[in-house]
Amino acid sequence: MIQHLDKFSVETIREMRSALPDTYYGQSCNISFNTAEILRFSKQFGEPMYFADMGIALCCEGKVESETNLVQNIITAGTLELFSPGSIYQLKSISDDCRLIGMVFTPFMVKEIFDGNTPWELMAHKKDMRVMLTEEEMSQLEEMAEIYLSLLIAYGEGNVCCRKMAGTILSFARPCFENAASDIEPKISRASLLCRRFVSLLGQTKGKHRDIAWFARQLCVSNHYLSVAVKQSGGRTVKEIIDKSVTAEIKVRLLYSDKTMAEIADELDFKSCSLLSKYFKSQTGLSPSQYRKEKKG
Repeated sequence: MIQHLDKFSVETIREMRSALPDTYYGQSCNISFNTAEILRFSKQFGEPMYFADMGIALCCEGKVESETNLVQNIITAGTLELFSPGSIYQLKSISDDCRLIGMVFTPFMVKEIFDGNTPWELMAHKKDMRVMLTEEEMSQLEEMAEIYLSLLIAYGEGNVCCRKMAGTILSFARPCFENAASDIEPKISRASLLCRRFVSLLGQTKGKHRDIAWFARQLCVSNHYLSVAVKQSGGRTVKEIIDKSVTAEIKVRLLYSDKTMAEIADELDFKSCSLLSKYFKSQTGLSPSQYRKEKKG
């Protein structure tokens, strides 16, 4: 039986690896056929999780409701997800019958696999994508994952065959995301494209900018047009999305680091700790120290 996690991180999961069947956690790559269990037993359910590395996840059964980089998603069987470094993921709900295969690769390993020429859809500026696989494609990817796991367990991540198998999996995933992007992009309206560019820019700034006018200037549009386009496409105001993103950035630092309030305030360009605390409490109802104590124990 898997015990509840006090903290969702690779380190705490690695400590549990003896209790997790069909799982391998290494220094440059991770793979688990029990990703649904890892999510389900995390105490940080509903809280932001930060992807430091590149990950892909295949939903084999069941349903997951989540939010990635401020976008809400419903994941069902056959969905393949891509998470690039810097993605912020929040789990909303997961069905009892859900079965997920998750794989994580460090950027260095991905570059090594592709001889330094990482394909664009596996780069950090493409934060996240979701595609639906056919039954045949899903079966093929699951078989490759099984082979990859068995090789890792038998030989370790430094083995040449393991690296080649990882390359095969990523090469298999590449055209899936590439084809999906080519099908979707031409159909995007101008407002939706602007909203997507705004969310992407917001992710790149990592909570350092909270002024609507700053984003409008960077995107070469008026404050009014940006506000209308984002509300029309995303269903939320620009301020709501900015506040949600900044709050998530603060939560990530509170949950997954031991940085002081002063250090966090400095990183996010708050003029003082008190201003950061006031802002955070207005969004969550808790002070940063109360939130950290409640979530980390």
